[in-house]
Amino acid sequence: MVVAVRFSLKWVIETIVATLLNRFDFFCVVSGDRGTGKSTFSYIIARRVSREFKKLCSFDKDTFERYYKMVKEPKGISREQFAQEIITMNENTKHRPYKFNVGRDLIYTQDETQKFLQKRKSIGILDEMINITFSRDFYQEKQKEIIKQINLNRDHNNLILACVPKFYSIDTQVRNISRMHIFIAERGTGIVMTPNKLVTSKDPWDTKINEQIERKWVGKNKNTRKRVYTRLTTFRGFVKFPALSEKAEAKYQKVKDDKRNIIAKEEMNIEEKKKQEPFEKLYSALLNNEIANIKFLEGMAIGLGFEPEAVKVKLRRRLKKDKKISTGLTDYFASTIRKQRKEDDMLFSKTLE
Repeated sequence: MVVAVRFSLKWVIETIVATLLNRFDFFCVVSGDRGTGKSTFSYIIARRVSREFKKLCSFDKDTFERYYKMVKEPKGISREQFAQEIITMNENTKHRPYKFNVGRDLIYTQDETQKFLQKRKSIGILDEMINITFSRDFYQEKQKEIIKQINLNRDHNNLILACVPKFYSIDTQVRNISRMHIFIAERGTGIVMTPNKLVTSKDPWDTKINEQIERKWVGKNKNTRKRVYTRLTTFRGFVKFPALSEKAEAKYQKVKDDKRNIIAKEEMNIEEKKKQEPFEKLYSALLNNEIANIKFLEGMAIGLGFEPEAVKVKLRRRLKKDKKISTGLTDYFASTIRKQRKEDDMLFSKTLE
């Protein structure tokens, strides 16, 4: 009989932080049906890992000692050397290492993903990974570039949390670099799985074997299903996680809705007529130099029901798609045009002299 290990959320956090401190990246896939809490779990992990690094980079005594004994002492590294590593880590990153900003680090599109993968010591949630590395879309050039980036940039020491409905729907190469797979069986409960370290097998996730095990128990009740998970060769234990506070949930949901409506839908070539007409009006006004400056653009975006930062991204993407000479928004502002004309007039006057 297999004893079901119950991991604490603290264990998951410390495992991730320890791996990152060992100068490895941490690619974790979070799967599960819609509404079970994949995004919630990823958000909690991202915030708590960020908090751990904030304490570590501030030389919080308890945090420093915990990770020193866990990661560095077994390797014969002194406390002074560990302290120097933290100082160097702070100096070599533009922002605080592993600082998580939900507005910036919640990622939906391929372009955002590629930009994130160039960073170092950062945290990113790929909330619709299925649209980025879906196995059936492997022929797409962007897909190939992203998979290559993930493989090449594994020394960037990033924490990547990828949310997908089905673990086996993502590309095989991406699955094989995953350090952990957490299946959200139900709200508040995750099944922790890690790959088997096998020399002779090409599939560390034992796909065929585990599928056979599951198929024997198809249609069983929920309690029986939980016992099935313990029989999987990649099963390690269960982990419980809490719900977000109302304030955090509202903030997270707003960012998700804004990004999904304006960025993700464009990536998938899905347009809402209600949203598309106001956007075309905004785009036309930009091209016709009817927008005075950045403040005017932001005000117009809000008035039309858009989130300013997201609509700026969409405008730049549209300019690029339409193959405009410049994709910089400021080049189309009325204030920029007036300034350029004034400079041209002055230059013309000097030429006449």
